[in-house]
Amino acid sequence: IVDHALQVLKDLITQGFEVESRDNKFFRTRIMPYRTMQNVIDGVVVTFEDITEFNRYRLTAQRLSVIMDSKDAILIQDKKGVISFWNQGAACMYGYTESEALKMNIKEMIPEENRKESLKLIDKAFTGKLFDRLETFRVTRSGDVLKVWVMVLALRDEKDMTNGVVTIERAIPETE
Repeated sequence: IVDHALQVLKDLITQGFEVESRDNKFFRTRIMPYRTMQNVIDGVVVTFEDITEFNRYRLTAQRLSVIMDSKDAILIQDKKGVISFWNQGAACMYGYTESEALKMNIKEMIPEENRKESLKLIDKAFTGKLFDRLETFRVTRSGDVLKVWVMVLALRDEKDMTNGVVTIERAIPETE
């Protein structure tokens, strides 16, 4: 900060930058020339604005952006299988637009012979039991059956109650 303050005194141009404190808080810092009533430069004024929460939200937004742009299909659904989130990877993999998918139930995408096993995995997430990923199938918009890996994660609210599940789904390439 001292170097910045000396530079402001030298060229009389306000400087702004972010700093992190020892206790991991972030501050937007501004250093500007201090002018007296007689318009004489008599030091600098340093301001600190706590932006810790803003940075936390910015980091969350960056992470969400990565999720939205993932090539894997990422879906959020409730206990009944109603889809409430559909990323671009899901749209590319399965052929449904987001607006179409948000009117669907995951059951519509699971072939009848695989439905019980797939839904059991989602039920386990709601009970908090541990599980592994599942190799299963999904039906695309065009009616093709796609072999996929599905991993299910519980979504918990502020009371630690499971109120939904996230599925991360990746197509398994067909071997020749």
